[in-house]
Amino acid sequence: MNIDAKFEKISKYVDDNDIIVPFRKTSASAGYDFYAPVTITLRPGETMKVPTGIRVELEWDWVLKIYPRSGLGFKFRLQINNTVGVIDSD
Repeated sequence: MNIDAKFEKISKYVDDNDIIVPFRKTSASAGYDFYAPVTITLRPGETMKVPTGIRVELEWDWVLKIYPRSGLGFKFRLQINNTVGVIDSD
């Protein structure tokens, strides 16, 4: 059974043409790749909220978890401030 998440673009904060709807790169991908629709430059020690321009439709028993790719953490020390972003259906 193949259940896919339902993503849609919202352009409240960014240009709709710059938004890439998340997708699985390969059939063996652990999850969906998100892309920032804006250019980001961070200096050491700086933090920033990054808009995605994406809304996701969740089933009542689903959860969306957001993790940085492991390579970004090791190579650039990129991390999510609240450890793991968790979005549930309510």
